[in-house]
Amino acid sequence: MKDKRSLARSAGLIGSLTFLSRITGYARDVIMAYFFGATAFTDAFWIAFRIPNLLRRLFAEGSLTISFIPVFTETLENKSREEAKKVSDVVFTILIISVSVISVLGIIFSPYIVKLFAYGFDQPTFELAVGLNRIMFPYIFFISLTALAMGVLNSLRQFFAPAFSPVLLNLAMIGTIFLLYDRYELPIYAAAVGVIVGGALQLAIQIPYLKANGFLFRFSANFRNPAVKKIGLLIVPQLFGMAVYNLNLIVSSQYASFMQ
Repeated sequence: MKDKRSLARSAGLIGSLTFLSRITGYARDVIMAYFFGATAFTDAFWIAFRIPNLLRRLFAEGSLTISFIPVFTETLENKSREEAKKVSDVVFTILIISVSVISVLGIIFSPYIVKLFAYGFDQPTFELAVGLNRIMFPYIFFISLTALAMGVLNSLRQFFAPAFSPVLLNLAMIGTIFLLYDRYELPIYAAAVGVIVGGALQLAIQIPYLKANGFLFRFSANFRNPAVKKIGLLIVPQLFGMAVYNLNLIVSSQYASFMQ
């Protein structure tokens, strides 16, 4: 009975915060529409934002979480919290190196990446999308680490921070649009700054809960940990499946970029 009540409370908490996330997401979209309308500015923004979001599905909330949680939970239940902590630390180390490299390369090669998604943009819209993408590309860094933290906390049955973090992204975008709209020659840059601020906040809210549960991440060079191989074997088919799905988004974006 106690377990059922705990499950019901957890489900209620997650459901309520998910609903709050949807409401704030709706408010964000309404504010974006009010300030920027259906213009080339918003076309450039959504393409630029779609790129780190696609990588997020590939490396963070999609394949990583699905592959990491079963291995982490198995270690936590069958071995010890200390061994589970070692698993999370080595995955954190691999992830932070990987997404740091991806972020730097994404910023450098933004013009080519934007062409992959929206070859049909005219030159001003294309240049705007490149500039916005360079601002927002590091979002993949924050959201990947956030996804790892969320996987750990969900496995520990700590659901508030993981469920509440999407609200922070929406609120950050809303806040920066209001605060920074007049600070830029092209105000759409305010929304891009909001994405980075929101990503940082999403990660920051996880940290106190990780620390309280003794799972604050540390660097670990123990790459021979058997869990790394298990996660790697699980992540490959997930990456393939997500890549096929996201290929549809690339094709759709390309078609749309040629429309007036």
